[in-house]
Amino acid sequence: CPPRPWTDLYDGGHLGNEEPFVRVPIGDHDDRTKAMQHYYAADLRVAYTAANHMQGTPLVVSAEMVELQRTAWDNGIDGLYPCSRRPREVPDRLGSDPSEDDLKSRNRLAAAAYRDQEVHRPRRIKIERALQAAEELAGRTVYQPYHADYRGRLYTGNRFVTTQGQEFEKAMLSFKPAACNDEGIEQLLMAAAGHHGMSRSKWADRLAWGKEHRQEMLAAAEDPLGRLELWRSAKDPWQYLQCCRGLAEVVRTGRTGAPVRFDQTTSGCGILSALTRDSRIGRACNLTGSTPHDIYSDVAAAVVERLKHDLEFGDGERERALSHLWLEFGIDRSICKGPVLSAPYGGSWMSIADGLVDRLDEHYGFVPLNEYGYRVATPSKYLASIIWSELKGLIGPVLEVKAWLRKLTKALMPKDWPLV
Repeated sequence: CPPRPWTDLYDGGHLGNEEPFVRVPIGDHDDRTKAMQHYYAADLRVAYTAANHMQGTPLVVSAEMVELQRTAWDNGIDGLYPCSRRPREVPDRLGSDPSEDDLKSRNRLAAAAYRDQEVHRPRRIKIERALQAAEELAGRTVYQPYHADYRGRLYTGNRFVTTQGQEFEKAMLSFKPAACNDEGIEQLLMAAAGHHGMSRSKWADRLAWGKEHRQEMLAAAEDPLGRLELWRSAKDPWQYLQCCRGLAEVVRTGRTGAPVRFDQTTSGCGILSALTRDSRIGRACNLTGSTPHDIYSDVAAAVVERLKHDLEFGDGERERALSHLWLEFGIDRSICKGPVLSAPYGGSWMSIADGLVDRLDEHYGFVPLNEYGYRVATPSKYLASIIWSELKGLIGPVLEVKAWLRKLTKALMPKDWPLV
């Protein structure tokens, strides 16, 4: 069913919706009427126009893609989902007098199995529910209702089979087929290159890669499960396969509904750098310039330099040991991406430390409780301090916006005035 267009704060979105267009923070729900007051006076026409455009766009749930995904999930094909369908089995307990090495080995395997069961249980449930919902909608036209949060970010109200869902869910949805010209084919090839792993490469390089691998893409589309080697190793395997199928559709019919997706670079820092007119950070976020730049790699490089300094000139053996541990572990953009993304939205040293604890937990698999402090907790806090320090050094000017907003809010709240 097409959602109802938004014309004011209420009476829009999915049928039967009683929620407002703007969703206030959970902490304000007890007095939502008061929290919503300043939105009644605001001009939200631009936001309504954007939301109505997106929720008025029909999407098609690909029956063929849903069937492929069900087969892959039920048969436990590796590399296509964030976890396997079947959890690891806990090994049997050892006999009456096991050796110390056997006991440690068994406990390590058991801890890994328990961790797999606990960490991935909600993921397995979500994947199965998404597939069940997709099977009910296979081959049908669907719509997504939209609303905004208090920051102005738009979210779909669909729980499953949504363009804001998991990687495999996105690949289920296409536009209605339309004629595709040579420029559209080139855009599709560049999108495929991005999903394969070239999302930070130049446009010309992506297009060249797409043209070079065009026949492989067509072969993958013709027999996806028989030619897994052609697409399973992609960064976004299901979305890459969707591009392959879209290309095959164009070759066969001259039409396709395959979406072309390009991601923005570090949107939080990019938006704040534009608001504060900080050209240096704007360049790092690719707001300007003719060559791609990666701010996550900049932070990672600064962290590595700091670790090398601590390794050589560190204050005591403890600091040198910790720096050596992380240099051996390896510092790359993936470790620094989360902290950079979350910093403008409230990320802190503590959230960085929590993320690093998860990294080490996953890396070790099993750490005895008496070793947890010096093997996981202390290294995580040490590296979190370095990442936070180097991050502030690189994007500090845009983080000052948060302090400025807090200062204004403290002055306005006692007077019961909204921040406009």
